[in-house]
This record gives sequence, C-alpha cells and structure tokens, in this order.
Amino acid sequence: MAAVTLVLTRVPIDEFIFTGGKNVDDVDDLTPDERAKLYRKKGTALTDAPDVKRTSGRWGTMLLVVGPVVSTVRFVGGAAPTTGLASVIDTAATLVQMAPTVLSAAAAGKRVQVVPFANRRLELTTDGAPIAATKEFTTIERYRTNLGELGGGKGYVQMAPRSVPYPLKVEPGNRVVKTLRDGHDGLCIRVLGGERKAEKGILIHEAPNVGWVIGCISPRPKGDRAAYPNREGNPSQKAVQEIVAIMNRTGGGKGSLFVLPN
Repeated sequence: MAAVTLVLTRVPIDEFIFTGGKNVDDVDDLTPDERAKLYRKKGTALTDAPDVKRTSGRWGTMLLVVGPVVSTVRFVGGAAPTTGLASVIDTAATLVQMAPTVLSAAAAGKRVQVVPFANRRLELTTDGAPIAATKEFTTIERYRTNLGELGGGKGYVQMAPRSVPYPLKVEPGNRVVKTLRDGHDGLCIRVLGGERKAEKGILIHEAPNVGWVIGCISPRPKGDRAAYPNREGNPSQKAVQEIVAIMNRTGGGKGSLFVLPN
C-alpha cells in the first residue's frame, strides 16, 4: 500500500473577491486606501466603519504525492526539476508522472528527494520508497471577513502552517457537506490533528466558488480560477473525487497534509 501526502502552499499571497458570480483577482495589490474603499459605499469616509460586505478568498496550490511516507517538506533554491517519468499507478484518474531527483541519503532507510511544486523545488524526506506520481491542484479558502478585516484574530480560520503533517481521513456522507445542494453525497476529507478548536472541523471538500467554503480547503484543477454555479459535476467536485479515489485505492482512505509556512 502506498502513502498519500498532500502539501499546501499559500505563497505568494494571492487574494481575490467573489462578486457578481465572478472572481476578481489581484486585490492583494491594492493600497490600504483602495482596500478601504472596496468595503465602503461611495462617498463614505474612510474613517467610518466599513458598510459593504465582500466575499474574500485566497488562492493556493496543493501537491498530491503518491508513494513514500513523507516526514518533512520544505522549499529549496534552484530551478524546478522537470525531466523523467515515474511508473504509472493504476488510479481512477490520470496523474502527472515524473521522476524525483534523489539528493542524498538521509538517515538509515530514508532519502531526500526533490519534486517540482508551484514553480519551485520542494524537498521531501521520505522513508526511501520511490515517488510513484504527483499532481498539482489549485485551492481556494476564505480569507478576510466580509467587512475586510484580517489579523488580530480576525479573518476566517485556516489550518495553521506547521512542520508536522496533519492526518487525513476520507469521510463519505458528511452531513454539512451534504447541504451544498440537494442529493449531494457529502464526500470530503477530514483534516485531523488541529490544535485550535476552530481547526478541528476543517475539511477538504468541494466548493464551486468561494462562497461555499468557510474555514475549509477546496481543490480544483491546476490553474482553474473560474467561479462555477453550484451544480453536480463541477470541476471542484471532480477534483475532490479524484483525490479521494487515490486515497481509497492506494492509501486505505488515509493520508497526511503538510501546510507550508505563509
């Protein structure tokens, strides 16, 4: 049985606003005054309290690694490796396959390998088993409060970066996820091991747009930044189904999640 590992990065900060059924990117480049105006009606003084609600989201990138047990991950310098093919794993979906670069022997039975991730080099310390395949996904999470607040305990909860991985478990029939729409099967992945109370309910689940995710993590195909109607078969649902299928077939329905530093 192969291990399944997910690695999440939110760097660089890439914020967007969901409005009018569309995603408006590059709001992270706004000046403080421009951002203040975004959350106030026209003519409202910037010193007044915000009075316009917005749905703020944050883009990220998630890497799926199939094969070895991964004990540590970190970005390292240099150009991302791009050559070679790994052996094909029989999964319900096609994986991007590549041969990792073996850097050096680590402790007994372990080795350090480098794979491309988010246009950078990601170094993984593994148990020595080969990396069979990897695949990248784009992710969305809620970010600022609806009135634009962030920091000082404000903003939506997100899984905190840490060096130790969070355990993952496939969870079919989740009652909250079922409320996405009539007939939804509730399929999701539960993130375990959160240290704060609010982190203990975080899931990896489908979200056609960021309005459907609060505190959780939602994957979609790499580079897909569109907002979708809440319909069966949307790209985010298919991404969750793909990850779950791989976890069930090769990882016994379990896995781990590394959240890299912001």
